[in-house]
Amino acid sequence: MNDKMISVVDNSDIDVETYNYIANQMNVDEELRNKVQSML
Repeated sequence: MNDKMISVVDNSDIDVETYNYIANQMNVDEELRNKVQSML
């Protein structure tokens, strides 16, 4: 999944700081994690 996330960051307007924030929140927020995973 990490390769997919890198691809998403590379192909979008998201910056590294925002990506890192989302990645960290995914560790503590199951609903967010499920939402992001469904988007991949």
